[in-house]
Amino acid sequence: SGNISQHSTTIHKIKLWLNYLTGPATIIDALAIFPYYLERYEAADGLLSLRLLRLFRIFQVVRLGQYNFHFVCLVNVLVDSFLTINLLIIVLFFGAAIFGSTMYWLEKGTWEYTETTTPPRFTYVRIASDGISKEPSPFTSIPASFWWFIVTATTVGYGDACPTSTAGKLVACFAMLMGVLVIAFPVS
Repeated sequence: SGNISQHSTTIHKIKLWLNYLTGPATIIDALAIFPYYLERYEAADGLLSLRLLRLFRIFQVVRLGQYNFHFVCLVNVLVDSFLTINLLIIVLFFGAAIFGSTMYWLEKGTWEYTETTTPPRFTYVRIASDGISKEPSPFTSIPASFWWFIVTATTVGYGDACPTSTAGKLVACFAMLMGVLVIAFPVS
């Protein structure tokens, strides 16, 4: 009877071990570290696609997060704020379309050949902020102007694209005010 109970205990331990090895968390862990060992032992020559398996490390972080109160709290806040964040993104998108397009038409300048760039080339040239000289315009396309609006509205302000005309500066003022309102909106 001692051998039978010992045998059933051993079988039970083997089943538990197999359940652990075939569990989703264990498989994710194995897939996450597999590329490391391939590269470590130089068996992965030409297998760059295996680097995609490193994405499974993200799942490791998520799995660790379920045991951390602060991480769970952050996820709950993001889920509860989903509609507000979507509204913020939509307002930024429409603002980029309106203000970015307006800024492009006001600040693009004229299409000219210029030697102020390296190498000399055709580009949009506008009057510089001194009102006398000419400079290449940073507003070379509507998507580039979208970039300007996002940087301005989110108050990042890189300074890589600034308006020089009076009308452009006026539009920039409204874009900055809209940015302050857009940032204040989700907080309230």
